[in-house]
Amino acid sequence: MPWQDRIHLATYTPQSGESFTFDFEDVSRVTEKRSTAFNFIGVNESYVQDNGYGSRKYALRCFFTGDNHDLDATKFEAALLEEGVGHLEHPFYGTFDVVPFGTITRTNGLVSGANQSIVECTFWTTTGVVYPSSDKSPENEVLAGVVEYRTASAEAYQDQVDVDGASKQAKLRGTVNARLTTINETLAKPAAATTAVLQEFRAWQLTINRSINTLVGQPLLLAEQMFGLIQTPARAVVGIENRLVGYVNYFRVTAASVAGTPWLIPSAAAQPRRQTQIANDWVTADMTAMHALVAMALAAVETEYKTRPEALSVAELLLSELDLMAAWRDQGYAAFTGPDLGSQVNVVDDGRAWAAASNTIYRCAGFLVSLAFSLSTERTIVLDRPRTVVDLCAELYGDVSHDTIGFLIQSNDLCGCEILELPRGREIVWYPT
Repeated sequence: MPWQDRIHLATYTPQSGESFTFDFEDVSRVTEKRSTAFNFIGVNESYVQDNGYGSRKYALRCFFTGDNHDLDATKFEAALLEEGVGHLEHPFYGTFDVVPFGTITRTNGLVSGANQSIVECTFWTTTGVVYPSSDKSPENEVLAGVVEYRTASAEAYQDQVDVDGASKQAKLRGTVNARLTTINETLAKPAAATTAVLQEFRAWQLTINRSINTLVGQPLLLAEQMFGLIQTPARAVVGIENRLVGYVNYFRVTAASVAGTPWLIPSAAAQPRRQTQIANDWVTADMTAMHALVAMALAAVETEYKTRPEALSVAELLLSELDLMAAWRDQGYAAFTGPDLGSQVNVVDDGRAWAAASNTIYRCAGFLVSLAFSLSTERTIVLDRPRTVVDLCAELYGDVSHDTIGFLIQSNDLCGCEILELPRGREIVWYPT
């Protein structure tokens, strides 16, 4: 059978059950292969870890023709905006359970193509909700995971860090001070968005600084105090992007620091007395980086989302950061199994803290995916004449309140002149309720 006979009708069926058949043109799909490469000094080639693959993405231009093409396209748009998982019969690649993802674009070329409507969208395959089924509130499950992680992380850190003796405690104090500096540089700004949160953030800093001589001898309490400080900006009343960027920046700076790259210190083999300090530096960096990751989940559930893309993009970021941190931690702990760092110290991850952290992230991502089905999907229009933000808000949202106008300006990144008048041909995104 030639390949032409393997092309089928293209059909999409939402959860409501009404099927839509449409014409198509060139088709494609994108698959993310989740692989991580590990490079080692003095060793050729890389070790590549296979972590499976992500959702397959099918971008389609869906054509509707005939006397009622405009009405058919409008119904199809409504089907794409429905909550839940739909069913796609792809014309070339097979049939899948999918969720429409990202921007949905409607085009009517009344001059260049008057007898057709075109709807462009991307379908993502999905496994369904990520978090385990439960009668509990998804938000409460995430918050319970945060509490579980806080306890597991403090206990694991106490077992890993070596504070036997005044000299080791003094060196650990320097390590903690370096982490505190990075925390202030990356998280103070998002904390400052809310006065009460900034005051709490400064209070945690003051408490740790005043009692640091005692804390370095009590690692369980130190880990808990550091978590209290790091998680505080998560509750700031500011855009979710600012809070997440702060935590991502903290992880990036920590992962690139000397403490976060023990595999780059081969000379430590000739300095046995330094190996305990290097190990303490690493487990402290690891502990605070996981704190930041879990705080991202806390920030995610403390946010009110308005649009589906906003919630899904946060879920995607959380899972991406989880993968990056997993690769970083694997490389860090592997450094203590070699001859350079493994000869004098024994640094082992028992998995307790990481299991609690990863479970919290998965629960949070699942909650966001489920929540996204009830939020507005992004739609795009191209202005056919100059408009003002006021009359455009009235047309799209039926509301010209200050909040609605501000949302239109923010979601489209309108500049000063565009706030006065939007030019013809300007692409505008909006979110129907």
